[in-house]
Amino acid sequence: TGLAMTDNTEADEEALPPVAERGVVYLGRVPPGLSPGKVKALLSPLGTVTRVFLEPEDAAKERNRRKAGNNRRKRYAEGWIEFASRKRAKTVARSLNTTRIAPATSRRGGADPHAHDLWCLKYLKGFTWDHLREKIAYERRVRAQRLKVHVAAAKKSNAEYLDLVDAAKTINAIDDRKTTKRARDAAKSKNPDADEEERPPKVARKFAQHKVVTKTTAAKSASYEGASAGGRKAARGRRHPATAAAPPAAAASRDLLDDL
Repeated sequence: TGLAMTDNTEADEEALPPVAERGVVYLGRVPPGLSPGKVKALLSPLGTVTRVFLEPEDAAKERNRRKAGNNRRKRYAEGWIEFASRKRAKTVARSLNTTRIAPATSRRGGADPHAHDLWCLKYLKGFTWDHLREKIAYERRVRAQRLKVHVAAAKKSNAEYLDLVDAAKTINAIDDRKTTKRARDAAKSKNPDADEEERPPKVARKFAQHKVVTKTTAAKSASYEGASAGGRKAARGRRHPATAAAPPAAAASRDLLDDL
């Protein structure tokens, strides 16, 4: 939430008395349309106003108010006003409390919108602006912690919801399977042959088979292998004449030469 505050510069702070000597007045109600600048302008003639802080209204209230079509201008719930003198702060709070905020007519001659609103002021004894800063910081921390808790709770609730959705899907799938099975069993009990007819025909797989070897087939195979071996030897003889078998006449001539 944005803060509505009128603060002082470093030069102004040096010219003002110490914070411990200043007085703070509490504004219990902030009428609609009353801004920090106007508060300071209304109270400055009665004393030196050093700082003004107005706390905006709750975000939920502001959202509901705007949805209802009411004034969309920013509103404030409460405020604090710091005077340069504690004595002046006491006097202002005592004299202006429950009195009209503004006169019936403004300086320009028109009616002031806050002419019928009353001041709600109270002097805070022993309260300084530093206490207000600490209060704002504390409220911010509390708000952040509360938001963190809400976010964690929302995440946990979302996770539980997703788990329930998954469980429901699983249960529905089981129920569907059971319903389908019951319907199939009921149809089968009424017509036992229907189940066989509905089933698709089985596909017979074919595998390549080796021929059966018998004795006759083995003998034919052996003779074929022997003929093949003789053919191969003859072929080698034709390729190498020196190693081939010699005719009988050539063999006799070779023996005679060996005897001589």
